[in-house]
Amino acid sequence: MGKYLNQDMSILDLGCGTNLYKKHYPNILGVDVIDHPNVDVRSSILEFKSEQKYDAVLSLGSIQYYNYKYIDKCFAKMVDLVKSDGLIVFRALYREPTSQYGHLIFWDKNMIERLTKENNLDIIHPLTTYPLKDRVDEKFGLNAPELMNMTLIWRKL
Repeated sequence: MGKYLNQDMSILDLGCGTNLYKKHYPNILGVDVIDHPNVDVRSSILEFKSEQKYDAVLSLGSIQYYNYKYIDKCFAKMVDLVKSDGLIVFRALYREPTSQYGHLIFWDKNMIERLTKENNLDIIHPLTTYPLKDRVDEKFGLNAPELMNMTLIWRKL
């Protein structure tokens, strides 16, 4: 992320958890539905309201739950909150082909391509995947060694 973000940017972190990036980026606003320590605004992604458009919007594992329709709405909200030429830094679960396991949605290349086109985005940091090892197995009761996380960075056109 450091290659794309700098301390002068206005940054919105949707689903910030404990707002870990606040110490690196002083102009970050952390939003989470859970009242974790250091959360700036307690809100869901869809309920969050802001007149401001941000230089970058982060979603690092927050838009991968419930169902595809909900994901589309959250993704559109994220795109709406970023300035033209702004960045979307994204991380989610990944598996080919896309699938759903309980409340978890696994992204795939088709889903990425569709949302890229529908939201007038350009991929500036290509899809990078890496194994999750035992983290998801323990947290969600999944036993699937092929589970991957993905990271991707878009620019809003």
